[in-house]
Amino acid sequence: MKERTTFNAFLLLASLAFVTGCASSRQKPQREPARLAGATRANAMSAAEAVLSEMHFTLAKNDFDQGVIQTHPLSGAQCFEFWRTDNATLAEALQANVHTIRRSVELNFGPADKPLKIECTVRVQRLSLPEKDIPSISQAYRLYSQSSRNTQKLKLYPELTKAMAWVDLGDDPVLAEKIRKRILQRITRSEKDGTA
Repeated sequence: MKERTTFNAFLLLASLAFVTGCASSRQKPQREPARLAGATRANAMSAAEAVLSEMHFTLAKNDFDQGVIQTHPLSGAQCFEFWRTDNATLAEALQANVHTIRRSVELNFGPADKPLKIECTVRVQRLSLPEKDIPSISQAYRLYSQSSRNTQKLKLYPELTKAMAWVDLGDDPVLAEKIRKRILQRITRSEKDGTA
């Protein structure tokens, strides 16, 4: 019975490692940018702002003349944040719950002439902290910060703060496509309502 339990635990860990696996397995999307025959750049950028706001992204850059919207990085939704929609797949949701993940969005709106073209890129990064040996299980709470048994502090030791880095995991084409579809739906809905 004990061997079966150990084997099941091994299978679970192997499955989790496979799903959260290598960042190099991400591929850049081969899709054509979304094209809108009747929309203006102003309408499309306004719809994009609303969609990104609904997804809890905050804007870092919104340049109408260049047709570019960029967001600040947003940490990945955790399993208890059921209202968040930035984990487009189960694998991405597992990644966000196992690692500290953040995503940033860049939208490019083609030339102001028609038909308007929308390109979306979602970049994903994972936080990397230096590994440390645990002296004993009773001291694990002090591994990365000056925490005590009763109080967990989120401020890292200064030497760890200097050594931490965000590792680029590539693009998330599934979330990028989801964002583009939501923008297109919002534009279509506003055109039908006459609010465009």
